[in-house]
Amino acid sequence: SDIGIKVINYDPATKTLVVAYNNSNIDLIFNGTDIYNISDIQKKAISGGAIGINGISFYNGNAYLSTDIGISIIDLAKKEIGDTYIIGAGGQAVKVYGTAIDGTNIYAATETGVKYAPLSSPNLLDLNSWTQFNAAQGLPAKRAAYIAAYNNQVYTVINATNSDTLYAYNGTRWTSVFYDSLLTTIHSLDATQGKLYFGIWDGENSGRLGKIDEQGNL
Repeated sequence: SDIGIKVINYDPATKTLVVAYNNSNIDLIFNGTDIYNISDIQKKAISGGAIGINGISFYNGNAYLSTDIGISIIDLAKKEIGDTYIIGAGGQAVKVYGTAIDGTNIYAATETGVKYAPLSSPNLLDLNSWTQFNAAQGLPAKRAAYIAAYNNQVYTVINATNSDTLYAYNGTRWTSVFYDSLLTTIHSLDATQGKLYFGIWDGENSGRLGKIDEQGNL
């Protein structure tokens, strides 16, 4: 255990709970009882400044940690960190808020927008494997706060000065599926129990929950 949980997520496929703390320390909890600590990112943070962990997702036995410098992969079977993808412009660090995988590509919600790379790429460590979406595909190259794969589409939240926008990607183009002009911010995005949920804050002590079902109905 540690002080101050930053983000937490559970992988039902491997029955693993991953807990990331404010100081970048990580606990893997297997079967609800066995705890294994991973301190690699915390040690890097101590030596080179804080490295925040902003999100956790899972795919094919791995945990994908979205961090202040890129994406770090934990092999849950080996209980160790493998590769770290540094995907900022020019090979620099970029803050990543979340990742999603649709079986074909890996998508990253970053400080500068959404980037993606084919899972079949021979080297995801190579920056050239990654492509940034932009207005040509219907998505602004602005801060992407959340991302999720759901029902053969990928959804992301783009932050703006006035209101956030929820976009959907059908494999070819992004389209806006939710926007409210009343200073609305979106504070979560999760695919669970066959639906996609997103938390909405209207800015005047008013919160609500948005939902998209399998037919795409909002």
